[in-house]
Amino acid sequence: MPRDSNSDVDLYVSNIHPNVTKLNYTWKATSVGPVTLYIVPEDSYYKEGWYYIGVYGYKKDINTFTLTVALTDPGNLLWDCSSYNSA
Repeated sequence: MPRDSNSDVDLYVSNIHPNVTKLNYTWKATSVGPVTLYIVPEDSYYKEGWYYIGVYGYKKDINTFTLTVALTDPGNLLWDCSSYNSA
C-alpha cells in the first residue's frame, strides 16, 4: 500500500459508518510498511452492501499510497473503484 519508504499509512474500513475515522471503523490494518486487509463472509460483521474506506497518513504531506480492492464475487457490483493512487 505505501508507495515509498517515507510513507506510513493505515487502512480503516466500515460497513456501518460512512465517515470512517480512527475511532469509527469496523476493520483496520495498522502496521508499518505494506498493509493488507481481508474481509471474508465468515467474519461476523460481514454483510452485503456499501463499504467505506479511510486511509490515515501519519507523516503529514508526504504520504503516497496505492489502494486496491479485489472482489471474489463481483456479481452485484454497482461501481468499480478497484485501484486508487494518491499521487
